[in-house]
Amino acid sequence: MIKENNVRRVVIVVFVLLIAFSGYLVAKEAFRIGKLSSEIRLLKQDIFSQQLNLKQLKELKKTEENLRQQYAAIKTLIPDTPLEEQIILRIQNSSVTHSTPLASIRIGNHKKDGSLVEMPIEMSFNGTYKSFLSMLSGMIYGERLIRIDEVRLGQSDGNLTIDIKANTFYQIK
Repeated sequence: MIKENNVRRVVIVVFVLLIAFSGYLVAKEAFRIGKLSSEIRLLKQDIFSQQLNLKQLKELKKTEENLRQQYAAIKTLIPDTPLEEQIILRIQNSSVTHSTPLASIRIGNHKKDGSLVEMPIEMSFNGTYKSFLSMLSGMIYGERLIRIDEVRLGQSDGNLTIDIKANTFYQIK
């Protein structure tokens, strides 16, 4: 009987040890699962953030070609060099095309404002009001950005005289 009690005690002790060990393993795995769950939650947030970034990048990619075209147009309107001869030639051609003879043109001193440089231009024309408006429209909506600052109209020998003060621009890098 003592032997039987000893065997029972050993079996109970082994059983209690097995239950304690099982409890330890369950607690350890529960802790590990909790840790993995928080890592998964963080990864899901990261994935969501990356998906938003990807969506924004796709939207930007859609507008890329349009932005490139706009940039090219701006580079034409405001080039990297003054191109004074080209400006004078365009104004002369425009005056001939619109039957408004160019009486004089003068390009003043360039004024730097950050990376943008202003080139003042003073021009005088002779012609009719209608031809002047046509020429002015061509100048304003031409390939090169020209800001008209002042227009003075006068009359001389029955002809309209037009004096224009304007600015055109170029960039420096």
